[in-house]
Amino acid sequence: MNIILSESQRKSTSKIVNYEKVINMGNLADYIEAHIKNLFNRATKEVIELQRRELAEQFGCVPSQITYVLSTRFTLDRGYVVESYRGGGGYIRIVRITKDPEDIVNLVSEKTVTGLSEKELTGVLSHLIELKRISTAEAIMIRAIIEEELKGVSSSDKDIFRAKLLRTVLRIFLK
Repeated sequence: MNIILSESQRKSTSKIVNYEKVINMGNLADYIEAHIKNLFNRATKEVIELQRRELAEQFGCVPSQITYVLSTRFTLDRGYVVESYRGGGGYIRIVRITKDPEDIVNLVSEKTVTGLSEKELTGVLSHLIELKRISTAEAIMIRAIIEEELKGVSSSDKDIFRAKLLRTVLRIFLK
């Protein structure tokens, strides 16, 4: 399936998107996501830094569109951590979670402050399966242990306890 772009769309994205490689991508968010993932593929480290304003200018969109892509497609449960720095020309740092067990545990540890939702738990476990760090059976067992331990915990505290439990379990599983 070919993508048909208007002349203005073609001009705004021609610098950053190889159209032959982008198949079945119908909206701007898909293009932005593909561009950021391409940056990771070319990077020598698992970290990239971007300026939201510059990226928005490249794609001819508002910075909030970049924020939307980052907050929905580059999440912990998809294997990314996004850090935003403001002031002095601020920037966004995106870290791709690697197979290093300590990195994974550290990233989950950061969630012990804000909490980890059920969706994020599922995403982290799915990501660990993709990385071949745990098996599907182990993921099911980890989820069952965590959910069993959360019985009786008030709903306002569940996300924080879920993150703490996952951190503890991962320290054991990923040794």
